[in-house]
Amino acid sequence: MYYVCTHTNEWFHINKFDFPSGRIALYKHALLLPQQHQPLLDFHLCLLSSKNALIPTSALAAFNVTWPPLIGFTIESFLLPNKQARQTMQQEVLHFNATLNDHGEQEQTQLFRAVLQTDVESVRFLLCQEGISINTFSKLVTRRQGAADIIRWRTPLYLAEQRVTSEATTRRKQVAKLLLDAGGNPHIF
Repeated sequence: MYYVCTHTNEWFHINKFDFPSGRIALYKHALLLPQQHQPLLDFHLCLLSSKNALIPTSALAAFNVTWPPLIGFTIESFLLPNKQARQTMQQEVLHFNATLNDHGEQEQTQLFRAVLQTDVESVRFLLCQEGISINTFSKLVTRRQGAADIIRWRTPLYLAEQRVTSEATTRRKQVAKLLLDAGGNPHIF
């Protein structure tokens, strides 16, 4: 079931997802949607070919006898969303790319949030995106009970390196290495 909305900015906004991995998963699905369309068209061409088959011994002739149109329609409606949903998913792809480096309500980029959550796969995926800005500063707030909050602006690599200690998990080390290899800048200006 596909949720269709004409206002992609509202439901696909960076603030609507607690974890970058959810937004990324939806983006990946939207990217794959057009690829699902061609195999289904090929399948329907085979069905049409079987109905007009010039060779009665063809294996496709079985479709002509045993494949009622209702089954074809059911498979098509299951495999492909309607046109409005496909257009919405295309808008989602455009919106994802346009907001790749945007800051959310907490003044953090998707990449920074992925690093903060030690989400190796999301960091890896985001670093592969064309136009990703890996040195964008994001706001990091340290809450202190009975005292004023400490607000700092950090790059994703600086945050990753601060989280890597001698007892750091393998995931934290992987995140830091990915950012370093991608040309991340750990310095504070």
